[in-house]
Amino acid sequence: MKPSKELTEKSAPSLKTSSINTPEFHKSVAEELKDWVQKGHLKLAKGNTISNPPSPKE
Repeated sequence: MKPSKELTEKSAPSLKTSSINTPEFHKSVAEELKDWVQKGHLKLAKGNTISNPPSPKE
């Protein structure tokens, strides 16, 4: 049974494509991830932290 379009839109009314690329959105995601890590729901790879990601040029 596929979810109806209506149901999907109602369950995520605040998620608009244009809002994904904003600093506020990224900050809220980072806060959520930190919260999950603190509660033990999410494990980070050894040496990696959310506030200090590995540098892309290695």
